[in-house]
Amino acid sequence: MSIAKTAIDGIWNSISAACQASLDTPARQSRFTVREVKQDGITILTSGETTLYIARQAFEGALRYLLSHGHDAQSMCPIGSNVNYDDAGPLCRAARTAPNGQMNITYVLPVLEKMGLVGIEPRSGKIASATWFIA
Repeated sequence: MSIAKTAIDGIWNSISAACQASLDTPARQSRFTVREVKQDGITILTSGETTLYIARQAFEGALRYLLSHGHDAQSMCPIGSNVNYDDAGPLCRAARTAPNGQMNITYVLPVLEKMGLVGIEPRSGKIASATWFIA
C-alpha cells in the first residue's frame, strides 16, 4: 500500500467533521463547502452554488505526486491549476481521475490542508500558489 493511500485512508472518515466550515481555494479567490463524504469520494458545493463530486482517487493522486517528486516545505510545488488539461500543471493533472477530466486540485488541496497533510502558499503578486506535503 502506498504512503499516499495510507495517508488518505487515515484521514478520510474525519473529513466531514473537520471541514464543517467553508474552505478557501488556494488562490483565496472563492470558497466551497464539503457537503457529503462517502467511501469513494466527496461532494462539494462551490460559492457559485455548483455541486461537484470529487473521487477519492483525486486526493490520492495529488498526494502521490507531491511525495514522488519530493515536494516539501523547502521544495514547494506550483499548483498549476487550469480547466484546460493541456495548460494544467502536472499536479493539477495528477488530481484528475481521467485524462482531460474535471479539474479537482483547487478543492482537493484545501481539504488536505485542513486535514494536516499539505501546506498551501497562496498566490502573492506574480508568484503562483504552491503546495507541499507535510511529513
